Amino acid sequence: MASEINTHVERLDASKFTRFYAIGDVHGNIKQLTALLKGSHLIDDNKNWIAERSLLIFTGDLIDGGKDSLGVWQLVMKIKNEAIAKGSQVVVVRGNHEAKHAVDYLAKARQAHEKAKEHNDKADKFEKDKKPKKAKAQRDKAKEQQGKAEKNQDKAKEMAEPFKPHWEEIQKQMQALPPCVALGSFLFAHSGYLNLDEGKKSLQQYWDELDQAYRDGDQGAMADSDLVGSITCTHKWVPMDKKKKDFTLYIENMKSIKASGFTTLVAGHECKLFGKEFDTANAMITTSDFSFLKIDVGMKQGAIDDYPKDMKDDKKELMEKGNWGTILSCDISVASNPSRLIDPDYTQTFSTNPRCPNARAGNKVMAIEWPPADNGKPSAFVSAPDVEYAVTANDEEDVDENDPSEDYHEDGETEDQDIDGPIDDE
Repeated sequence: MASEINTHVERLDASKFTRFYAIGDVHGNIKQLTALLKGSHLIDDNKNWIAERSLLIFTGDLIDGGKDSLGVWQLVMKIKNEAIAKGSQVVVVRGNHEAKHAVDYLAKARQAHEKAKEHNDKADKFEKDKKPKKAKAQRDKAKEQQGKAEKNQDKAKEMAEPFKPHWEEIQKQMQALPPCVALGSFLFAHSGYLNLDEGKKSLQQYWDELDQAYRDGDQGAMADSDLVGSITCTHKWVPMDKKKKDFTLYIENMKSIKASGFTTLVAGHECKLFGKEFDTANAMITTSDFSFLKIDVGMKQGAIDDYPKDMKDDKKELMEKGNWGTILSCDISVASNPSRLIDPDYTQTFSTNPRCPNARAGNKVMAIEWPPADNGKPSAFVSAPDVEYAVTANDEEDVDENDPSEDYHEDGETEDQDIDGPIDDE
């Protein structure tokens, strides 16, 4: 797609691959991640990469929210290295949790200590010159900087703790993560919001500042949703309630995405973007114009507390085990033909949740009219070719116990799958 905007985005070479896969927010959920990779035949039982000419993209937030952030990170870095020998590639886009960990809080603490010393030195001089008011003002500023130093030291310890004893190496890896990547006409990012500061900033200026921050290693800017980090960190630019009538941010941002040369934004960051009326939590959903694809399915512990109606009885058990996962699997041609996202000949999903909406649809991506028509009233899903999987907000859906896609064991597991996800505090 032609564009006069230079986004500086790393463009992946689609000609090298026959398929691409995408996974949203993993959040330390090692068992779900392993099940997804095995179920998609990307790794073997020993967690070794086996797929040839395959591209796997993670849209950020591999870490936090589960029991094994270190295990998830090490597995992804392992298969990232192994994939090369198979003519494959694993790409990790920066999420807001990686952005937070990438900040060098120890350096910020040192800077605050230095400022505190400067203020104390000035206070000493004022006291020597018998200027007590000015001396006190400098002491107060020194105390403030010392407090900042201590807070940054505590933050540094907090960030490092889950990754000991490998923290220094892992932090460098996180600092190198790109804020987004492109494949064909698809843009993959964690949040996907381009903050143009209410029109005060041009689209080209935004991309230039993002590129400059990335090349300079300005981790603070890339972790700040009010600055260039908005593409990684900003929440709720997509209205999460169909009845909410202000879609301004969504509409304007999708115009910016299109003006930047992309047909489709693929993003995570929010697992319930399209409202509670639809069973959207474990589902991968695209808008009916294929401009936006949501792939965060709620793998973070505690992310989903309103399971579909036919799963209410299982809620307690599911919350104890952790949330399910879903992976997107596409023929490489989809990246240049977004309408194929809902064509089962080209696109499938694999979910560890046998009752998630994708599984009901035969593991297909679902499409929804967004923004909703009719003054913001809930709209129905759009069906993929020959697949009627849509339910409206007020419809009840019966579970067909004879349908293989609804196969659900009393212990909450599907055959030959280990779906017990880790559970941890938010």
